[in-house]
Amino acid sequence: MFPFFRKKEHPPLWELKTDGVIWRFLFSSQTHIVIEERLKAERLTRFLCADIRTGLPLWREFTLDEKWYTGLEAVRNGKVYLHGYVNPNLPEHLGIYTISLESGDLLWYEPSLTYYHSGPDFLIGYSQESQERSYFFLDPETGKKKSDQPMSEGEAEKLRGAFSENEGFLDVKWTEKLVDGNPLWPEMVTLISKFESGFDPTAGLDVLDLGEHVVFGFHHKTAPKNLCYSLAVIDSRSASLKFRRLLADDLAGQAGDLFLWKGGLLMAVADRKTLVCYQV
Repeated sequence: MFPFFRKKEHPPLWELKTDGVIWRFLFSSQTHIVIEERLKAERLTRFLCADIRTGLPLWREFTLDEKWYTGLEAVRNGKVYLHGYVNPNLPEHLGIYTISLESGDLLWYEPSLTYYHSGPDFLIGYSQESQERSYFFLDPETGKKKSDQPMSEGEAEKLRGAFSENEGFLDVKWTEKLVDGNPLWPEMVTLISKFESGFDPTAGLDVLDLGEHVVFGFHHKTAPKNLCYSLAVIDSRSASLKFRRLLADDLAGQAGDLFLWKGGLLMAVADRKTLVCYQV
């Protein structure tokens, strides 16, 4: 039914390796990706910024005085917003750290407020007292309150709904889950099984339909108890395998979304510490 599958060499456009686990990443509206990496043994959280066209870092190994209890909040208007926590036992964000997207320099820090939202020309933070929040417009350049008079919660929510925070994700295409019962399922299982005898259909398939190509993410076993996760790029016209890439092996459970389509580029997280980019 399908042509013979031939695995062809298809080198990535670039690979970016980190020392820690790639915990989270966000795109800017420009050509940047900001990555939060975590080194568990050292209890260290670091941040880096790279150009998605080349994979070359603009800056890396940025850390805060608090080395572990911090995280990536948002990327907006040439700035990267990071957060701290109320305390290690309370997973509530507190503190706004703002760094330059281009240079990685710390621009300002506001310890008493929490990031809420930002838009094309505004930033909103809030203070928490008991169960009540007070929302304030902040100057994105300094972090200072534009007024000591807080805005209403309704006004803050209205602005949050009017302006998407994920400005760098407008051209991102996410995977869709294909499971048993879908009319396409038998054909897709047959297709995957042509080149992967250990295919495990339990978790279904993660699918990106790119028109001329289809990208599959699938679980498979190389040994009775060794669960892996790979992606495969298929030529839609010939149903032939263009290339495949192992993304995770020896999994304790099912893998999450490990790849996406961004502005004409296929990007994936491999071995938890490598961001890899392909032109398909």
